[in-house]
Amino acid sequence: MQTDYRYIFYRESKKLYTVKMQVNGRTEQKAFASLNSAISYRNMLLVKRTRGRVTEQFDEVPRLNKAVEIFVERRYKDTVKSSTLYNFQTFARKIGGILGNVQLDHIDHQLWQDVLLSVQERDHISKNHMRAGIRWFRTLYAYFVEQEAIKENPLLYHFDLHKTPINKRRAFTEAEKKKFLSAAMSYSPKWYFLFFMYFQTGCRRGELVALKWEDVDFLNQRISINKAICRGKDNGLYSEYVGTTKTAESVRLIPISDK
Repeated sequence: MQTDYRYIFYRESKKLYTVKMQVNGRTEQKAFASLNSAISYRNMLLVKRTRGRVTEQFDEVPRLNKAVEIFVERRYKDTVKSSTLYNFQTFARKIGGILGNVQLDHIDHQLWQDVLLSVQERDHISKNHMRAGIRWFRTLYAYFVEQEAIKENPLLYHFDLHKTPINKRRAFTEAEKKKFLSAAMSYSPKWYFLFFMYFQTGCRRGELVALKWEDVDFLNQRISINKAICRGKDNGLYSEYVGTTKTAESVRLIPISDK
């Protein structure tokens, strides 16, 4: 919930005040128990943003494909995981096939609307994936607004997208599990073990990767899930680390077979 103070939100469920704002192209976010502490931190970030803001000079407004290259190289590639970067670049190529040679400031909201629907229909892209693509380009535009290369961000407003049907995923049969695990073993025993644990426990990927031998109780045939691989930023750079599980309820004991 937005408070009366800009960039400060209150989370009733956790009784915390959260400061969230863009500082020199990076998102800064931190939670506080008191409003006064949140205000002090917010004010410090405002000063930091004012002092640290350095704009890059652009002789002309870049065309979309060039803008993607600049944004990835100067701002984006070191702040997100590699899969996110790959997904953004893949989505950008789909958009760039139509708008690639158009200057950013010549692509208004209506043109974005038309192109987004066209790409969604042509490539049968889900609504959620389209929304992710819009968020990526919104961040790109925010960068060029910040650098004073353009004045407006046309992706700040609502877009109408097609709702795509959700198909229920079919679970592996026992025969398919054996075939898949056999293929995994042909690559490496570590892949066999990882996917075998997937099938046996239903744990999240980050929970399994964070497991240590001390978490496995062979005597009582159970695994203790008490941590997970988390993602975040360290000094603005993307990083992964061992942290808490997704929710407090995710800490649990999972029985395993004697196989």
